[in-house]
Amino acid sequence: MAGRGDLTDVRGLPYQPRTVVKMIVVRVMQYGRICLLRLARFRWRSGFAVVATLALLSACSDPAKSVGYSSAIASDPAAILPSNLSAEALDSFVPASGPEYATGAQFEGLLYALQYGITNACMVRYGFHELTGHGISASAYTAQDVDNSQFPDLARIARTRSFDTGDGFQPPPGPPQAEQKTYNTDSQRCDEAANEPFLGLLRAGSSLEDQWFVILNAIQSSAPVRAKLAGFTACVESEGTPPSSATSLGSFLAWETGVDTHAKTLARVHAIDRHWAPIFARCAGPTVRLQEELQLAARTSFLQRESQQVQQFRALVGPAVSKAEEEAQAPS
Repeated sequence: MAGRGDLTDVRGLPYQPRTVVKMIVVRVMQYGRICLLRLARFRWRSGFAVVATLALLSACSDPAKSVGYSSAIASDPAAILPSNLSAEALDSFVPASGPEYATGAQFEGLLYALQYGITNACMVRYGFHELTGHGISASAYTAQDVDNSQFPDLARIARTRSFDTGDGFQPPPGPPQAEQKTYNTDSQRCDEAANEPFLGLLRAGSSLEDQWFVILNAIQSSAPVRAKLAGFTACVESEGTPPSSATSLGSFLAWETGVDTHAKTLARVHAIDRHWAPIFARCAGPTVRLQEELQLAARTSFLQRESQQVQQFRALVGPAVSKAEEEAQAPS
């Protein structure tokens, strides 16, 4: 399951920041059995929106093995608060490497957990307890938040022999049919309330992100990177990848995802990943190392140039998280 941020525009370049694809498992208001979903999260920061697209696999997971999020997590800030919150927040919006992207994912996992906690507390006040104990934990959310097309963590991919790290999604059971309309109305109100503590932070982060991704996309489509990419193409072609699917990291990942979708069992999907993940990590190495070298240097210059905006962003992180914690812990 190639976890993969691999959509491109008509020029074959990555979409701009507000449509950077991140393959994750997220809270979806869907009832019944859980099926393994290919989900794409678009960074629509102004509303913290989550959009589910791509393929739905035929294999279904066992709900008993899923990792549920409980509002009890929010009552223990030490369980979810990272040690350097503002740095992780900055990596979430301005990543230059796979490891930085993974660090940023820790912050997004925290935001998800707090947002879910606020929504749950709000719904309980309206008399609905369906969300309690469901969803996904902050740590599981973080583990699945990967973008192997623009920010592949090759060390992780090689070590785990996988493009992503499992599911853990546990959907809520849903209200009785007679209460569905009221539930939906209250759910919308609660989702809006859950977004509110983060709106200023997300706006400030989006401003930095929009500027940064112009620079990042220029690096990833530059002549030196394209020259290195020729080696990736030759490498994966020699392992059996069709030439038309070997032209970029994204095209390879899209092809591997397609192979996965034809697997009849989840075990077969994992076997396909175990075969192709180490090949991808090895073949992509020279390209990704050059990309990250250029991106890390550009990020340093960018953060220095935008130091005032960066400081303003950092100043918003702690208050936003503290406010969200208070609302998630508010008496039901």
